[in-house]
Amino acid sequence: MRMQTKETDAGILHDITLSKYKVSTIFTKAGHYRWGKTYSEDKRCIILSGKCILTTESEWEDIEVEIFPGEKTIIPANTPNLFYFPEDTEMLEWFPRDAITQKVERYYAKKKANNL
Repeated sequence: MRMQTKETDAGILHDITLSKYKVSTIFTKAGHYRWGKTYSEDKRCIILSGKCILTTESEWEDIEVEIFPGEKTIIPANTPNLFYFPEDTEMLEWFPRDAITQKVERYYAKKKANNL
């Protein structure tokens, strides 16, 4: 097991690398975005406190869904995703350790332009 902590203006991220999974505990301050990527494997998350708005895309448009405490969400492999946190939020996420991530430029641009 390996653990790494990152602290930024957006909050605190603890990455825990296990033999088969990467698990992250994340605290994000209100008004911030996170990610803007795709993952080669399914990604799972659960909101512990606060709430977030998850943006994913279909073939024609962005889809936004609010996620509240206790709700488990599965983001299918290769689905672009961007999280917005309208209030201070704690979240747990996990995905296979060998998953490959790729930036989604239009989501990254939105994230960069809108973070506090």
